[in-house]
Amino acid sequence: MRKLILMAIVLLTWSAQAAKPPKVPKTPPGPKSGHQLEVLQFEATAVCPATGSAGKCPGYVVGFIRPLECGGTDTALNMRWLTPEAAKAIRNTVRKSGCGKNP
Repeated sequence: MRKLILMAIVLLTWSAQAAKPPKVPKTPPGPKSGHQLEVLQFEATAVCPATGSAGKCPGYVVGFIRPLECGGTDTALNMRWLTPEAAKAIRNTVRKSGCGKNP
């Protein structure tokens, strides 16, 4: 009887391990999406208000001049530097009242 119980435990343990999917190694990051490339292009060309030069802009985020929800394009020409507070205010305005009141 003990052998039977031991065999059942071994079989259950083996079947539980066999049911696990094999671990898939992480793949390296692929090419950047279109939006990420546009943001990189904007950062490379737009002058940051904080530093006076192109590149990363501490204290600012990239925002859209005309939001995508309002028909704006996802291009560097439709982007601008905004303070996080201004970006949040614009998002809230667009969500509450629609696209007519975007500054």
